[in-house]
Amino acid sequence: MHALGWGIDGEAWRWRRRLLAWEEDLMVEIRNLLSNVILQESLSDVWLWRPNTGEGFTVRGAYQMLMRQEILNHVVISEAPWHKNVPLIVSMCAWRLFL
Repeated sequence: MHALGWGIDGEAWRWRRRLLAWEEDLMVEIRNLLSNVILQESLSDVWLWRPNTGEGFTVRGAYQMLMRQEILNHVVISEAPWHKNVPLIVSMCAWRLFL
């Protein structure tokens, strides 16, 4: 995608068919997320778990991170899992996790 160009009019955003309205919304969202990404050819890609860069991701670390948050935002708990493009079973699991 980077070689094709992921700017507003870049070839990376050309599709074989016309996108549906919800797909357009997702494309705008991902384009905004990628707008501040700067790739450096001299560095290789790595996955990085920001809460613990030394040890990496662990279930225990993720649990401790969630428990450190004293009050979860009620709006996030009530609205976040119910995205229209997420399967219902996944939404139910996320909702129960938040609770």
